Amino acid sequence: MRQAKIKEQRKEIPYGPKAVEKWVEQEVQKKRELLRLKYGYRLWVSLLPLASAPAWIINTDVVRRMIGMKQSLISYFTSENGNIDPSLIPPDPSIVQESFLWIPNLTVADPLWVLPITLWALVVSQVYLRLKDFPLMSKKQIQSLPSIKQRLLAELSTRIREVGALFGLFLGPWLIYVQVPSALVLYWIAASGTLVLERLLVRRLVGVGKSFKPATPMNARLKIK
Repeated sequence: MRQAKIKEQRKEIPYGPKAVEKWVEQEVQKKRELLRLKYGYRLWVSLLPLASAPAWIINTDVVRRMIGMKQSLISYFTSENGNIDPSLIPPDPSIVQESFLWIPNLTVADPLWVLPITLWALVVSQVYLRLKDFPLMSKKQIQSLPSIKQRLLAELSTRIREVGALFGLFLGPWLIYVQVPSALVLYWIAASGTLVLERLLVRRLVGVGKSFKPATPMNARLKIK
């Protein structure tokens, strides 16, 4: 900002706060690009968490088949009526006899809503920690990126994270409404709980989110000859 003020006084950039802010954003982007080249960082790295989605979908499909559910996300694309083919993975009759604390049968929904609310809290915590460490980019920040490829990746990453945040907010009521079996909710709790603990561990080891004292702004000095 000090350099921008000097350039403004020298009439090297147009006068006014908008012009100064635009010049500063351009310089910041140049510095970010230098840091990316120095440390080998790429914007597509932010999309790497999506690589675990196929494994999560397959595991959820297996659990659905084992507890005897009629439909799954994969069955919608692999069968004409959208129902699960039990010949691939037949239901496990022993799950009906399995219990968990106050739940006598893992194939039924939690009557006290403790498991859905626990999963809801974990998902919301996961979304909160993610957005706290890496806030969503604004439209202005995305448009200020130097290349079309970077803008497209940033736009895609931002939209995906927005959808994930909305899904997390409405997950609890949806689980209670559709009466999801307890075995499936327990699997999701284990997966979400692991991600939350992983995020907290990374924050502690790497130091993500630690506050620092900002630099004191300096007044512009212009030598007049």
